[in-house]
Amino acid sequence: MENMEIPKGSLISFMSNKVKAQGGLNLAQGIPAFEPPAELLDILKNIATDNVHQYAPGRGNQML
Repeated sequence: MENMEIPKGSLISFMSNKVKAQGGLNLAQGIPAFEPPAELLDILKNIATDNVHQYAPGRGNQML
């Protein structure tokens, strides 16, 4: 492990900079620089307002 780079400062900043340098998408911090797709927002709205917030049946859900 002699080629291992030792972070200077916080590990979060170190890893964020590594992700940027590789052109990756950093999902760790939860600060996206884009709006979610409208389709996803519609799905989330439907789920939030549907009456489905309960435990699934013990034997499972056949529709799944």
